[in-house]
Amino acid sequence: MNKFLASALLVGSAVVSPVSAACTTVKNASVTEVDVAIIGGGASGVYAAARLIDNNKSVVVLERNGDRIGGQTETYYDPATGTPVNVGVKVFSNTTATTAFLKRFDFPMGTLNVGQTLATGTRYVDFATGRLIPNFTAADPAAQAAAMQRYAAELAKYPQIKFGYNLGQPVPEDLTLPFGKFMEKHNLTGMAQTMFEFNSGYAPLLEIPALYILKYLDTYELQSLQSGSFIVAANGDSATLYRNAAKFLGERVVYGVSGMRIQRPSSSGLITIAVGNSTSGPRLVRAKRLIVAAPPTLDNLRSAGLDLDAGEAGLFGKLTAGVFYSLVVEGTGVAAANLRNRHPANPYGFPDQPLIYSVIPLPKTRGLAQVLLGSAAPLTAAQVEARVAADIGRLPASLRGNATTTAKVVAMAAHTWNVMAPVEDIKAGFYDKLEGLQGLKNTWYIGAAWTTQSSTTIWEGLEQEFLPKFLAAL
Repeated sequence: MNKFLASALLVGSAVVSPVSAACTTVKNASVTEVDVAIIGGGASGVYAAARLIDNNKSVVVLERNGDRIGGQTETYYDPATGTPVNVGVKVFSNTTATTAFLKRFDFPMGTLNVGQTLATGTRYVDFATGRLIPNFTAADPAAQAAAMQRYAAELAKYPQIKFGYNLGQPVPEDLTLPFGKFMEKHNLTGMAQTMFEFNSGYAPLLEIPALYILKYLDTYELQSLQSGSFIVAANGDSATLYRNAAKFLGERVVYGVSGMRIQRPSSSGLITIAVGNSTSGPRLVRAKRLIVAAPPTLDNLRSAGLDLDAGEAGLFGKLTAGVFYSLVVEGTGVAAANLRNRHPANPYGFPDQPLIYSVIPLPKTRGLAQVLLGSAAPLTAAQVEARVAADIGRLPASLRGNATTTAKVVAMAAHTWNVMAPVEDIKAGFYDKLEGLQGLKNTWYIGAAWTTQSSTTIWEGLEQEFLPKFLAAL
């Protein structure tokens, strides 16, 4: 991908000027003035940038990756066959904002029935022991359909959580229940197996507050799951969307940013962002407004150089996140079936975390497989690789095609997943306080942590709620 190595950052109607004496924090930096600076070029940052440009606003997107935008939408190409493997976003729900955005950037749209995919060609294995579970069966279709109807009725009770966390006080008790208890209370266990697969990355699923599961499997996702009408890339490469969007954004994107220092005025005045390094050299950006489109954990915001005060740091410091690892693995020997992990001794057969969810052979590649792994806390690359090698190494020869090689990770995408607050803080009004940060110091926050991990819901939320308010304030 073109890295846009330009000597100056020309952003729409942006003003590019020589470095002044007041800009000595970044030596020899290009200086740019824009309406809006966006930290992060993932699903939310790219969508917001495109729509702001549509509204005649000048923008700059500051992206830490050196050669791509798209955030959690990543693609690995098998060097032997050229086959694409999505190691990030695979599906989108069919909504107005989604289809308009995909069509705008010439995304080749196909369809996929996820529910049917989960039920086809599957064998269940206890990866902790390597043993097949011959008597484990998927949910009864009629029981699952009935449970989904009951789930939809519960979901309809909470329209205020669709695009944000306007929970009110007192916070509804059901939203703070562990999801396992929520399922039992509302007779949803008929869809437990589908919930486990569809909510991959939410680990441990049964212990996570129901609030976050209801936000992830929302009305858009549920309707697509029930109808089997998810949108996928017809060419097998979801990142096509962002390669085309990158061409549109052009030099409005600064890649490979690091060493940022962000200074925000308490009231009026421009926000100053000093970028110590990027693929096109040091930068100094002055912006009327700042949009943070990156996961708002305290460590992440501090590493981005955001000048947090004690109140902001106290709130963001409450947030934690899991990690969802999407891996491409060689040497598994798995070719005849999709292997899904279950632990017979646990409720619903859900394995202990951190856990491998599945090993899915990729038939058009040189014997590769896709492995999904979830953890409530970050793992090192070495820990992930060791877990994969050990778990797959325990599989019987009948499943590995008598492979004798050690399974080896050849591509790893680690996605920050399910940013959430402690239950007691949620009950005490945490999200009212967090929502109160929107617009403070001319800074706004968007992305998965403020909506959910679904690109579709992120885009619909931006289109229906965030952008109208933001543009009115701008």
